[in-house]
Amino acid sequence: MEPELSWNWSPGHELAPGLLAWALLGDGRRCETWLAWDLGRWCPVAVKLPQLVFEYVEGPTLDDALADDGPFHPVDVLLTGMQLAAALGHLHGRGLAHLDVKPGNVVLREGRPVLIDLGLARPVGQAPAGRHRRGSPPWMAPEQVRRLPASPGMDLFALGAVLFELATGTQAFEPRDDGPAGRRWPQLAGPPPSASSRNPEVPAALDRAVAALLAPDPPDRPAAAGQVLALLAEAMPADAPEEDRLWPIWATGRLGAWQASTIARPPLASRPA
Repeated sequence: MEPELSWNWSPGHELAPGLLAWALLGDGRRCETWLAWDLGRWCPVAVKLPQLVFEYVEGPTLDDALADDGPFHPVDVLLTGMQLAAALGHLHGRGLAHLDVKPGNVVLREGRPVLIDLGLARPVGQAPAGRHRRGSPPWMAPEQVRRLPASPGMDLFALGAVLFELATGTQAFEPRDDGPAGRRWPQLAGPPPSASSRNPEVPAALDRAVAALLAPDPPDRPAAAGQVLALLAEAMPADAPEEDRLWPIWATGRLGAWQASTIARPPLASRPA
């Protein structure tokens, strides 16, 4: 269904200096997202009005891939998770939490997952503004539901929920609008069933990795995205072909240094000069 126009702009309208409207991509409660032509960079960009400009990434989302093809092969689940963990590590290492990791916010550009939409991102440690919960319910960590300050653990929990969905074709948590909070927010009631109980083809190592990410208490989860990357790499089948690995074997010894770089630190703007 096409999104509804609320501001009735047409192609060529100047959304901001140097940004010309091309097509409406989405219409939410708080903002509109437009495909625009950037006159300065001479390329398409995505604009969330009125303040955010992103690279425009074209391709199907993980939601689309699941709808078309069903659950992913376990190796593809691991590869997708490793690439998303790397993206989150980069973000967390700069002091930010994404807070809306979900299949609809991952675009497959020539098969490579790209995490998009930083509209809800906040500095790590920042308390949520306003009275309403911000996020997408099926992928929100219990502490995000409780409106605690932003943390990398919220994104890692959401990553676990995404991998559960890729492995099984079903959501780990399916909110309901009626009944007590444990039904409206099932993640508050405890961990979900194992991924292998939904899909017997899920191997034990992937099952354990997803369960670790979906631990209800943040201290029971991997502490940083770098640890998640290592955890998923260890779950890769020993006989996986070389082309199914994200880095050469000889680079593995450098993984520890990258893990350290993914630990959350103050955002760049707030660090001392």
